Amino acid sequence: MSTDAAVTAATPHELEQALAAYEHDRMSGGALCLVFRGAASTWPGLPARFAPVLESLLQPLESSALFSEESCAFSRHDLAASLRQWLQAAVQRAPLNTPNTTKTAGAMNAAPGAAVPQEDTTR
Repeated sequence: MSTDAAVTAATPHELEQALAAYEHDRMSGGALCLVFRGAASTWPGLPARFAPVLESLLQPLESSALFSEESCAFSRHDLAASLRQWLQAAVQRAPLNTPNTTKTAGAMNAAPGAAVPQEDTTR
């Protein structure tokens, strides 16, 4: 996933992938900040109160660019876990209906493996 593309159209799945890349040192904190900020700024229906919470989570990532990771008072894993919590809450409050994440309300609430009624599109 390129950072430029992610800034404008990151899905929750792509945000998860970015978090995994960050945790495994395949993405910088700065790039992760860009991905999350871009996704939040284009996320339809995301409540405004999510922005300051996200910023408070991203600040340590940006600060880490000024210091070596060993001198920082946080871990990549802990930051990624906090961002995952934010992401889960965001998806619950404002589900995205993009090609990679489209699910009907019935599919999201159905038991795993349960049949989900489909909309009649033959009319």
